[in-house]
Amino acid sequence: MESEKDFPLLHCDSEQLDISDEAALLPSILPTSAPALTMMAGQFHTPQIRGPSERQASVKRLLTIPIPVSKKHTKRSASLFPSNGYQGYAIPPPVAPLQQTQSTDAGPPVTVSSSATPHPRPDTLSGTAASQLPSSTSTKPSLDLSTVITSIQLLPPLPTPGDKQLNYIRPPLHINLTPEEILTFWPGWLTSPELAVRMQRNGITAKMITTVRLTATGKLNDRRANKLLTDNLKKQFSHGGRLYYDCGSHWNVQMAKADGSDNDMTANGWQPREEHILANDFRLDGKTLAKGAWWNGSRLPAPTQEWRDMALTEFFMHIPRAQFPTGQGRGLLTRCLEAVHDDPDYDILGLTTAHWDWLIKHLCDNDPYVRDVQPQDPAKNLDQEFVERFTASH
Repeated sequence: MESEKDFPLLHCDSEQLDISDEAALLPSILPTSAPALTMMAGQFHTPQIRGPSERQASVKRLLTIPIPVSKKHTKRSASLFPSNGYQGYAIPPPVAPLQQTQSTDAGPPVTVSSSATPHPRPDTLSGTAASQLPSSTSTKPSLDLSTVITSIQLLPPLPTPGDKQLNYIRPPLHINLTPEEILTFWPGWLTSPELAVRMQRNGITAKMITTVRLTATGKLNDRRANKLLTDNLKKQFSHGGRLYYDCGSHWNVQMAKADGSDNDMTANGWQPREEHILANDFRLDGKTLAKGAWWNGSRLPAPTQEWRDMALTEFFMHIPRAQFPTGQGRGLLTRCLEAVHDDPDYDILGLTTAHWDWLIKHLCDNDPYVRDVQPQDPAKNLDQEFVERFTASH
């Protein structure tokens, strides 16, 4: 029977492979090898801060960028995301440390109940507001970014190299996330049962995932990398399906396919595994949860799987620019990372995942061609079109 710690890490250049299951889809190489993911090595990638004169020239074009007013996170909601339309923090103030991304008034810790709902999932699971940006979330256009830049503080590193929180990095909300974007930039999101089930319902297979991911990282011809990733994906699909459908110790992909296609391409309803374990009242190993206890038998003051923030530069730390998604796979997430990667005016701001909404709104407001990607065939969703393209080319 599968346990919660039977996933080796998906890195193939070290013999150290016995890491916890939820580290299985981290999109980096092992921290014991070089070059390691800077977050795992103890610090985030720090954008180069230029001198006063160079910085003034660099930010000249951005002096009229509206910076969102600070919005505190709301009380812990059904989807663990803020329930308001603007999930981002302002610049300034600096982003709170990872351990403080939830507000201090988040209420008592949830220990025996959960917002996750076993199948069938109601449409209201996400508990998030509609994708409508408030009109009062920006400052005057005369803001001097030269003073903003000096106030930005990067997020602290995660405490341990195998920290499970790496899989629960905050995704952007209210936009379509293409399978190419998810698999290229952060496949660790597949630890969310909602995403694992979405891909199975829409016909995306482990082979498709490994091909996209390993092509992006340059390891497509590495047989060992292929085997490790394929094995781990099968377990992610199995664990996600069992938790989502509350179907016990056995998983059959036909259960997901029988549910029909999943047309929700957003991350609004994604949940960490703990939410489903609490809702189902049993662990993946089949043992019943004791009141107030988690699967490891420890009593914790708060859930361990919460959505966290990190620098946007971490998404493409090991992805060559030429491997960024294109065509129908190039959604708003890719547009954001392209801006941070290509334009020093954005790189110098030190943007993090807490600023998804601000960056998306700014790009859309300043370029009429930057819009959320939609399926070319109204009868299909983005996943199904990806499956058709992959099948035709492979």
